[in-house]
Amino acid sequence: MKLALGLLTGLTTFFAGVILSDVHTIHKVTYRIRSRKIKKNIKIAVLADLHGTSFGKDNEKLIRMIDAEKPDIVIMAGDMISAKLKLDIEAAIDLTSKLSHKYPVYYGMGNHENFIGEHPEAFDYSLKKLEAQLKKAGAKILKNKSTYLEEYGITITGLNLPRRYFKKFGKEAFTEKGIGEWLEDKDDSFEILIGHNPEYFDQYVKRGSQLTFAGHLHGGIMRLPKGRGFISPRFRLFPKYAGGLFKKDGCKMIVSRGLGTHTIPVRVFNPGELVITQLEKY
Repeated sequence: MKLALGLLTGLTTFFAGVILSDVHTIHKVTYRIRSRKIKKNIKIAVLADLHGTSFGKDNEKLIRMIDAEKPDIVIMAGDMISAKLKLDIEAAIDLTSKLSHKYPVYYGMGNHENFIGEHPEAFDYSLKKLEAQLKKAGAKILKNKSTYLEEYGITITGLNLPRRYFKKFGKEAFTEKGIGEWLEDKDDSFEILIGHNPEYFDQYVKRGSQLTFAGHLHGGIMRLPKGRGFISPRFRLFPKYAGGLFKKDGCKMIVSRGLGTHTIPVRVFNPGELVITQLEKY
């Protein structure tokens, strides 16, 4: 009995230490992608699922890591805030402001931003005000919109899926138009799609987006051997797209394991992740 109690105490202490470390730690992961469609090499820092977290005072630790990489642009791939009754947007706004003084910042919507927009009566702060603050801080918001970077030959498109595509149980079907129901037709340039939910990779491939940046699954909360995630926000065990690089029919998707947490602050063997992507012409 004493042995069992000792083992339980030891395991509890061990996992508590892992969780405490992981929710305050950021690891950098780097990807290199080449394409004939790109005019000029570009380095991109990708942030996802910050959820209002601050790493060090005013996110100084995260900013130092980004500065060390000297990216050409920064992409925020959704859920930089958390949809709570009393919104805390200061960390996201402050981070956006500090980064936009050094780099162009492109902001895509996640399910938390979308929830505020669809249910304004539930919050003390509207999405319209949040967007105004982000724009004032220097972000270019891509909500079902695209912007073309002439120098690099790259189009960045932000997909804003309705919240029903993020529901806990079941999976919403698309119309024949797919994500084209919300986006203009894709042109022939290299497209970076900010598609927060990676579970719809098939739809992003159908559109022909050469590269998608996603997040949402927080690395599966716990990382298992071979980088697999344990559970998704929809309570699906071992989600396929918990984190990493995925390929299909000439299209690629990079899924960030995210930076912060919400509701239950737990990450196990799964520290926050700063994604650096080098796109190269050839």
